[in-house]
Amino acid sequence: MDSLPRVTPAIVGISDYERVVGVFGLAIVAFCDNEEVVGWVWLSIDAFCDNERVVGWVGLTIDAFCDNARVVGWVGLVIVAFCDNDGVVGWVGLVIVAFCDNDGVVGWVGLTIDAFCDNARVVGWVGLVIVAFCDNEEVVGWIWLTIVAFCDNEEDVGWVGLTIIAFCDNEEMVGWVWLTIVAFCDNEEVVGTVWLSIDAFCDNEEMVGWVWLTIVAFCDNERVVGWVGLTIDAFCDNEEMVGWVWLTIVAFCDNEEMVGWVWLSIDAFCDNERVVGWVVGSPSSSR
Repeated sequence: MDSLPRVTPAIVGISDYERVVGVFGLAIVAFCDNEEVVGWVWLSIDAFCDNERVVGWVGLTIDAFCDNARVVGWVGLVIVAFCDNDGVVGWVGLVIVAFCDNDGVVGWVGLTIDAFCDNARVVGWVGLVIVAFCDNEEVVGWIWLTIVAFCDNEEDVGWVGLTIIAFCDNEEMVGWVWLTIVAFCDNEEVVGTVWLSIDAFCDNEEMVGWVWLTIVAFCDNERVVGWVGLTIDAFCDNEEMVGWVWLTIVAFCDNEEMVGWVWLSIDAFCDNERVVGWVVGSPSSSR
């Protein structure tokens, strides 16, 4: 650490009509431990202008440090903030973070693309996050979050939801949760869908069941004309599938009146690894 190599930042400013229209900053810092790079490199390109307005900057950060000759650090890339007509019309941020424990990667964090505009209005963004963490040198889970929101006529007309996937016990996948929310609009009314899925949990390193919930609702003329579906499936005892439950509710409308039905199904339950019966119910109603 005493012989820490450094490269001092270089900053270049370019002017046009007495205005700063660009700044370039570069910093490289690298230091080592036990003949391994344990430091970082940082590159930043920032702040250029058009018509006396900031129209964008780019920042790139690469950070990597090590422990016991292993990378335990991260890499981050950020591209941020450009404008049109004095308004922010978008930015992109990318961050990759990877760190380790006991010589194994125990996590990283993902990608974000955010916030672009049309006519000085936000018309959409995308956010993606990937998180993976480990226990005892095995991947034991990750989280994946996606948020998509876009607009029409200065109103939110949609977004897409959240996914949480893959957690483990005793180095085996014991389940995941998957949640997706999709909602889009027409004439400032929700005409979209919501979808929730919870899947695949285990006991003793075996899949012992999952739960799947689907809610779908869409509209016509500002009225719900859609349906809701709930499914609970496939649970087990002693490493064998011993039954499932399936519930579906379907309701649709015509001229603002419900004309649909409800369907309930409970199927195939077992005792001692044998199917011993099932129940099916499908009441329906209309109005």
